[in-house]
Amino acid sequence: MLSGVERSLRRAAGEDVLHEIQIWTHIVAADLELSLRGGWFKLRGGISYADCFAAALAHRDGLPLITGDPEFHRVEDVIRIVWLDTLAAG
Repeated sequence: MLSGVERSLRRAAGEDVLHEIQIWTHIVAADLELSLRGGWFKLRGGISYADCFAAALAHRDGLPLITGDPEFHRVEDVIRIVWLDTLAAG
């Protein structure tokens, strides 16, 4: 994850960003409902299995997904995406 954050922000402050992210995140168990929802995202194609869980969680909870991964352009019609480069710019 650190390399992805640093690549998206184009700076060497990835560890600082991850520390800030950890302040407002928590671990969520992958129950059957979340797994089925993740499978639905996987059927849409072009998204890694792990990323499908992130999309499923954002979809289930009605929250934006914060990422710099271009894979998520494929699900912008279903979930709100907040792009890391827009956070860094603003």
